[in-house]
Amino acid sequence: MTTLTIANTETPTISSIVAANIRAEAARAGINQVKLGRMLNMTQSQVSRRWNGSLVWTLDEMGAVAQLLGVSVADLVTPPRGNSGRYTNPPAPYGTGGDWLPRQDSNLQPSD
Repeated sequence: MTTLTIANTETPTISSIVAANIRAEAARAGINQVKLGRMLNMTQSQVSRRWNGSLVWTLDEMGAVAQLLGVSVADLVTPPRGNSGRYTNPPAPYGTGGDWLPRQDSNLQPSD
């Protein structure tokens, strides 16, 4: 039996999980930074800093974003399922024995 060693494993912060989930949910909804900014009464620059994790989303902002994107705040703070708390950089590829599963995003193909 082959043992897989995953390098560069890091534990994400809640703010990085929220930023990643907001990016994914916004992409699914077809909403870019400019459009989200308009909806939240923010500039694109303000959204960008939160989008990239430079600034954390406040609870009030997360509530507004969740409502706009049709998800719950709990969805925004929950890590993608299937990774058992393990994050890799880059993610473990399929068939390597890891339990990482990709998060669905806006780049869905007809076969998805």
